[in-house]
Amino acid sequence: MLPLGPLLDIGGKILDRVLPDPAAAEAAKRELAKLEQDGELAKMAQQTKLFELNVENTKSAREMQVATRSRIPAVLSIVTVAGFFGLLIGSALGYMKLTGSDVMMLLLGVLARETASVYNFWLGSSNSSQQKDMLKK
Repeated sequence: MLPLGPLLDIGGKILDRVLPDPAAAEAAKRELAKLEQDGELAKMAQQTKLFELNVENTKSAREMQVATRSRIPAVLSIVTVAGFFGLLIGSALGYMKLTGSDVMMLLLGVLARETASVYNFWLGSSNSSQQKDMLKK
């Protein structure tokens, strides 16, 4: 998103020259500030909506797991976590070389992301605690 602070300053100077009446110029500056604020509010609303969709997605997956008692999510979770930590331990012990191999680094990145998704599915999301911390500020 484009920073609007410098544009507001320039717009304020132009308004001072175009509108010699201080009250009219001040009203126009408030309107510019409101537009900037509305943009930020829209951005925050979009982030909130994405967060809510993510929570609903995880919630529906957990509800499906409770209803069906399928073993497939557990098996996929074990494979994902074992693969991630296996890759890390194998690299640390020298059985695998991650440096210089784009494929191995890509695999490590994918497994790291999916391991976080596994933890989110089984243990819950840390997003709610992040949102709570943001509200305290």
